Amino acid sequence: MSKYGQKGYNPLYTHSVCKKEKTIAERGIRKKLIALYKERINLIVQIRNLGYAPLNPPVQKGYKRIFVLRDDVRRSPRALFYIDLLKKINTVQYSDSKKFLVKRRKHGKKIYVNREQKLRAFYEYEWKKAKLTESERFYFTESVLLNWKGGHIKCIHLMSPGDMY
Repeated sequence: MSKYGQKGYNPLYTHSVCKKEKTIAERGIRKKLIALYKERINLIVQIRNLGYAPLNPPVQKGYKRIFVLRDDVRRSPRALFYIDLLKKINTVQYSDSKKFLVKRRKHGKKIYVNREQKLRAFYEYEWKKAKLTESERFYFTESVLLNWKGGHIKCIHLMSPGDMY
């Protein structure tokens, strides 16, 4: 019998063998993970290069909201003028639902409120560059707004119908 009780048994040697086996197993696991990562990247590239097939009819998600002229204005003698003006100051909103709601907080509770839509307002520097005729500029009025820094900004917006007449 040897010093350690069994022939050929050395606890220091077996410890190093166990450690080697463990590192070899860890390397194998790492190699498998690297191979899976490379395969995942290749699949992502293949999916990205699939291309698109046009659908007939095309599928669209959501709704689009714009301003339109009332029927009585559309039948008036100045209808072309108002159509042209509306093209220049119209705004567009998109929504997933027909209701055009937005989430707000009221007293700590989240509620849905109608999203407000306004016609385009011009800042002073935009007003100078705006391609509006003199007859179109007649329908706008100037107001002063307070910005978040406490300064004043001139804003030009469409007059309300009560102010026009």
